[in-house]
Amino acid sequence: MAVSVLLIGAIATLACAAEGATPTATTVPTPLDTVRPTPTPTRVPTATPTEQPTSTPTPTPRTLSCGDTITSDTVLANDLTCGEGIALIIGADDIRLDLAGHTLSGPGRGPWVWPRRATTSIAVFAGRRTGVWIGNGNVTRFSTGVLLEGTTDSEVSLLAATDNFYGIYLIEATENRITDNFVRKNTYGIHLQMSNSNFIVGNESFNNLYQSPGGYGLNLILSDGNEVRDNVMEANVNQGIWIVASKNNLIFRNDLINNRPNGMDETSQYMRLEETVEDGREEVPEGLLSPMEMVDRLVAATGANEWYNSDLKEGNYWSDYEGVDADGDGIGDTPHLISGSREAEDIYPSVNPYR
Repeated sequence: MAVSVLLIGAIATLACAAEGATPTATTVPTPLDTVRPTPTPTRVPTATPTEQPTSTPTPTPRTLSCGDTITSDTVLANDLTCGEGIALIIGADDIRLDLAGHTLSGPGRGPWVWPRRATTSIAVFAGRRTGVWIGNGNVTRFSTGVLLEGTTDSEVSLLAATDNFYGIYLIEATENRITDNFVRKNTYGIHLQMSNSNFIVGNESFNNLYQSPGGYGLNLILSDGNEVRDNVMEANVNQGIWIVASKNNLIFRNDLINNRPNGMDETSQYMRLEETVEDGREEVPEGLLSPMEMVDRLVAATGANEWYNSDLKEGNYWSDYEGVDADGDGIGDTPHLISGSREAEDIYPSVNPYR
């Protein structure tokens, strides 16, 4: 039975105000909230983010409304301000949603539901899809900025997610790429739950806020075999990277700066989760969230995570590393111990930031 998250009430009728194709000065994000350019590529040991096909012509920008379902490649032509519900629904496989620098704005963060899905309002939802690309714009003031549920081989990239409850949330999602996003001032930054074999690469997740618990840059719960590299997790009120009951994850070349703590790796924790209703997923119409039932239980995992790449002899940069680099090779001479019950360590701690 798969672990999932509570649907907080029925999704209400969407309230929407589609603005003009040319944003006014009041809709332009501040410099800290704009989408940052793709960083200079670093050494890539495994898979790389999917590139945009060059043979497919760019679609003509379209004016959309709140609640629209996207079934073909789409370039957004306008900002949207939406109420409760789902602002934009991905309604087909193998399509791209290019926000083209526009902003989707919601009604606010909604109730506290961690670690369950926050569904009072969602900027972009892709449920049980494959081959989807979402990005190049701003999502703000939603319960969830982007929600991938049961989605595979898809990518969220070049997105600024600010002032949401969750910035980006994956559940039961596999082999996706979360790349080069700017995740700031959410209650929670990037969240993976029951999501395996994903790539979390090149993101900046910082200043995410505290709401007991809260304020992490990245959280993995019951999520195995993910690769987390070349990210910056900085000045989050709680953990930079927090791993719970997850194993076989590879975490390296990340800059972990002034979080509390920078990293935490726990074998188990008692949580209030949701589980998918028996055979419920098969009965869900496309574009709708799966039904769930609540359960309180202890989640646990045996096995280890690697906070370094043993082949490349590269770990992470830790702002609180207390060791020295006596031989000047850029790697600390003693391991960095990571908080949490797993008693993990980074045996190749970098003494210099990677980015």
